[in-house]
Amino acid sequence: MCYIESMKKKVMLALICFMVAITGSFVIFWLTSHKNPVPPPDDYQLSENIPSTTEPEPITISLPNANPIYDIRLEYFAEDGIWALVNKTQPLQNQAYRPNDLVHTTLPEQKSGDEMTVREIMKTPIEDMAKDAKASGVELMIASAFRSYDLQKKYYTSILNAYGETEANRQSAKAGTSEHQLGLAVDFATSSQACRLEECFENTEAGKWLANNAHKYGFILRYPKNYETVTGYMYEPWHFRFVGVQLAVALFESKLTLEEAYPYLEQASINLVAQSTRSSQ
Repeated sequence: MCYIESMKKKVMLALICFMVAITGSFVIFWLTSHKNPVPPPDDYQLSENIPSTTEPEPITISLPNANPIYDIRLEYFAEDGIWALVNKTQPLQNQAYRPNDLVHTTLPEQKSGDEMTVREIMKTPIEDMAKDAKASGVELMIASAFRSYDLQKKYYTSILNAYGETEANRQSAKAGTSEHQLGLAVDFATSSQACRLEECFENTEAGKWLANNAHKYGFILRYPKNYETVTGYMYEPWHFRFVGVQLAVALFESKLTLEEAYPYLEQASINLVAQSTRSSQ
């Protein structure tokens, strides 16, 4: 009997100790959770105070029906960059601009002097293109490449005097608005001089080969057929412009002119500047 009573007392004592422990833990938890509460930071605080460990999204240019362009550099958008847009409404800011890296190529030249030179950046591409064209039985010749402001003025004035202003503006650029002054444009011809600077050049073997292959080397047909209202100039199947392989291929695939693609390029340059600014802060 005494043993049972002793056990009852031990059980009661254990229950009392358990209840005291539970109550104490609850009190401590309540006091701790209500003393100087600190609200969690909002999204702005998180983004400002916690360094990001993720890499920025790569900037790309996606023209309709074309593979994305990944190699985007600010120098491409410079006034003399390979993506520079020069036309009737967007003239060169520096009217006296002259590239400091003009070179002659190994292509046959129709004339002599500066007009047969190109920018150094396109020397290898144009020579590779001419080499591969020759392997296909087509010899490419340079009819006109770099033109200074004064030379372009001379050409425009000549056409103006012969055909009047309306026709001159279709066929030629006023001085300061010609991409020939960039040193990145080339008028091609053939050794036979067949259809030289004429629309029928598209039917020559050289014209056909260039139309189908020039983009592989970074060149675009600058003034395509039925795009006069877009480019401002008549169809010139002999006039090609160097923009680099990625953009040339994308333009060929999308069938856009440089004017039509430029909003995409401009947005990419804005994004690139913004990304550079963020990364430098």
